[in-house]
Amino acid sequence: MAGKPQARSGAIPMGGARRSSILPRMYKELASRLDDGILVRLFWDVPRDQAIVRYRDRRTGDSFTTRVPKSHALEAFRHPNAYRPAFAVAA
Repeated sequence: MAGKPQARSGAIPMGGARRSSILPRMYKELASRLDDGILVRLFWDVPRDQAIVRYRDRRTGDSFTTRVPKSHALEAFRHPNAYRPAFAVAA
C-alpha cells in the first residue's frame, strides 16, 4: 500500500512481545502506509476511544508512537512528524 492512506499528546510504548498480546484486544489497526522506508500505522484504542499513530523509519531506526485526539487522527496519519512527542529523539 505504498503511499496510500486507507481510511498530539503523550507517547505510549507499543513494542516487543507485549504488543502482540495486547493489540488484538485493545487496538484496532485502521490504516498503514509504507513510503520510501517510512512506515506509518494508525490504530484505534478502543477502551480509551482515542487514536494512536506509530511511525518508524526503517532506514534510520527512528520511531515513535503517540496518542492523538480522534478529531486529528487522519491529519496525524498523513503528517506524523507534526505530532511527534517532544521527547522523541531522532536516530
